Amino acid sequence: MNQLTRHIVLVGLMGTGKTTVGEHLARTLGVGWIDIDQTIVKEHRMSVAEMFATAGEEIFREVEHHTLLDALEEPKPHVVSTGGGVVIRDDNRELIIEGGWCVWLRGQPETLVDRIGNDIDRPMLGDDAYASLKRLADERGPWYDELADEIIDVDLVTPEDVVTQVLFAARGAGVIK
Repeated sequence: MNQLTRHIVLVGLMGTGKTTVGEHLARTLGVGWIDIDQTIVKEHRMSVAEMFATAGEEIFREVEHHTLLDALEEPKPHVVSTGGGVVIRDDNRELIIEGGWCVWLRGQPETLVDRIGNDIDRPMLGDDAYASLKRLADERGPWYDELADEIIDVDLVTPEDVVTQVLFAARGAGVIK
């Protein structure tokens, strides 16, 4: 039986596979899946980059917070894929700690640059993708670590391998019955 006892929340930098892994994990478990960024894009009818450009990061982070809150208040446990910057707000970290079992999908900046290239819909990427990802890894790493019930390195493995590792860890932690 694959019954979730808690939400599974995926965190990590852009390019670590939170969306791909989250969707595949939810499908494998037969549970709901919420991608925070995709939900924001759908509800506000603009890309994350457009929201950053027109409303600013502060407004985006407020929208992101409320979207995360709504996702974690869902009564039936499901998989939640967050945006990479969700961890910068204290209240979001508290929500994740209280509301779910958190998996940090950790990747080296070199791997992430190869995966995302020069994706124009990544407002935090800037002109030098490697330098931006290195800086974000240094800034956000301690927060991801604080939240993580499980850490899975995504370098040199497929999304399917990551899903298998999440399933194994979640069963071991009692998150999947």
